[in-house]
Amino acid sequence: ADHQEVEALLQPEFVAAEAVGGEDRDEDREQRHDAGDEIAVEEEAELDRVGEVLGAVVDLNPCVAFAVGEMTENPDQISIARMNAKIGYSQKHFTDMFRRQVGVTPKSYLKIMRFQKAVRTIDAAENIDWGQISLECGFYDQSHFINDFKHFAGFTPEQYTKIHTNYQNYIPVG
Repeated sequence: ADHQEVEALLQPEFVAAEAVGGEDRDEDREQRHDAGDEIAVEEEAELDRVGEVLGAVVDLNPCVAFAVGEMTENPDQISIARMNAKIGYSQKHFTDMFRRQVGVTPKSYLKIMRFQKAVRTIDAAENIDWGQISLECGFYDQSHFINDFKHFAGFTPEQYTKIHTNYQNYIPVG
């Protein structure tokens, strides 16, 4: 499977969220087929083909997969240095491998995960304490939090609270 094949399979075609997974997928597919829902059956078959192609293309090194999982699940508790020590590769070797497989460095990925956690935390907060949010999301201090937030969003967290919408990860611009 090559890059062009993946792109061709991922061209604008929408699949119902229910078709993405679950243990009863084959049974559900048979029921839809029996009910004459050929479009849903075709969409799910196409999704299976995409998954097979992506599985061949995205074969992460187990150490990279571990790091991505840890940073995604616990961005507030991760230290790149401690994670490198657990993994056992040199920092340079691991950073190069991570960048090749994920597209950004581990440090950049962790900043993105912390930013996303900050957005979720701000959206859920009734009373906002910026110092507390910065610590809860794993930032060294409030100034690092504000700088990273501004880097990713284009404005400060305070400005975000005034313009954010009800749609997660959607921020109006212009």
